[in-house]
Amino acid sequence: MKRICARIDVKGDNCVKGKNYEGLRKIGPAGAVGHRAFGAAFDEVFYIDLVASLYRRRFDAGVVQQVASSLFIPFSVTGGVSGIDDVQTLVLSGVEKVGINTQAHHKPELLGEMARLFGRQFCVLSIDAKKIGAGRYECQILGGREATHTLVSDFVPRMAPQAGEILVTSIDRDGCLSGPDLELIEQVAGSCDVPVVYSGGIRNADDVRQAFRAGASAVAIGCAFHDADFSALKVKTELQDEFEVNL
Repeated sequence: MKRICARIDVKGDNCVKGKNYEGLRKIGPAGAVGHRAFGAAFDEVFYIDLVASLYRRRFDAGVVQQVASSLFIPFSVTGGVSGIDDVQTLVLSGVEKVGINTQAHHKPELLGEMARLFGRQFCVLSIDAKKIGAGRYECQILGGREATHTLVSDFVPRMAPQAGEILVTSIDRDGCLSGPDLELIEQVAGSCDVPVVYSGGIRNADDVRQAFRAGASAVAIGCAFHDADFSALKVKTELQDEFEVNL
């Protein structure tokens, strides 16, 4: 089953959106945006605190609870998760899945510990990818602000066995509505056996189609959801003859 998901980037208690992870602008209260995603026929919501790790703080549990209470679809949280205590707090807040990004590099054993305690399907490996050359993508951390000097092509095979799925974001396409990075999708999907959720640049049904054909199991829509009147139901209807989708 292919999924079309909403992406909610947050800073404080507000949903924000930028371009290439820069110039963040306020969209509205995170809870209200989450409820709008539910009403817009998205299959799932990816909630990502873009600055928690950068500021070395935890996610805002109150905001997470507010968003969770407004949703009746699966809901995952990434950002500000530094240990098992944080994961347990999120579980109690009603979150179905938890992702790590920065800590996957600083404390790579955390993902495996999460998988042992909560099940592999609960764990999301989140990767912010920056293109640095032909066929070469580097993992970046701290909200896309720090280079790791680790290639995505090396990192995915090493970490994927502990994850239930991988959320990969093209920093170069983020907020640009310029279409998906198909080479990035193919590289990640071709180097692991877990579902790949792609985010970055998707504008319309044809972009979703191309991402699915490249190997993505799901797409996470941010800018087009907030600014371009993206209709998940309309896109699913258009693609249902080619892919299995949940109408």
